[in-house]
Amino acid sequence: MSGGYEQPPFGQSVPQVADQQPGPPEIEDAVGWAWRRLWANAGPFLLMGLLALIPFGLLAGFGVSTAMSDPRSVGAGTGGTVLAIVMRGPGYAIGTLVVMAWSLLVGAFMWRGALKATVSPKVTLADFFDTTNLGRYLVAAIVLQVANYVLGMIPFAGTIAGIVLVALAMFFVEPLVLDQAMPLGQAIQTSWRTVFSGRNIGGLLLLGFIFGLIVIAGFLALVIGLIAVMPLSSLGMAYTYKRTLGLPVIPAPKAA
Repeated sequence: MSGGYEQPPFGQSVPQVADQQPGPPEIEDAVGWAWRRLWANAGPFLLMGLLALIPFGLLAGFGVSTAMSDPRSVGAGTGGTVLAIVMRGPGYAIGTLVVMAWSLLVGAFMWRGALKATVSPKVTLADFFDTTNLGRYLVAAIVLQVANYVLGMIPFAGTIAGIVLVALAMFFVEPLVLDQAMPLGQAIQTSWRTVFSGRNIGGLLLLGFIFGLIVIAGFLALVIGLIAVMPLSSLGMAYTYKRTLGLPVIPAPKAA
């Protein structure tokens, strides 16, 4: 399945697909839609939020254990570079690689569930683990992360370039390859043209900033808040992707 709409069971009405002009949605629209879709399918989305946090908790616990057994390892890992991670020991390096791999997979599965929520009222846990186009997504995600890491090694200018080229210009690369099986090169071109087309860039910058703040707020809420805000952010980004490209999205019924 690549995000196509499925017929509901016999006897249930087909939800009306939102008919919107291409372009970034308003903040209230995007956040409100994501909020209602999250709580309409709270079970699977919150479980995925929990799964996303498990390896980070394990890595943090391993880091504390390592620091207690060998205080010298703390200073070795403060740089945040590949060398610093290796210097903290093979166990920590392997743990970091596991967390990175887990993050890539959870990112793909979270996108898959969020994209499903844009076309189907009901999202099940199995929908998240649809591996269609997973290989394309992983390649795209790794390329973007490597590009961001390399640019980040350049003082100041590299950080700015990373924000412009990776975080902004590549805004829609991951959903394009996952949802539409688009080749990576074409996805990069499509994302670039879409982001820098007309009035899109301002709206997308603001939406990205707002959802970033939501994730930070979840982190500040004793981290537990991330279980909810990570799916919420994914839903908001999926909605933004569909609306900006003029793709069909079902409306989220408003609470009575």
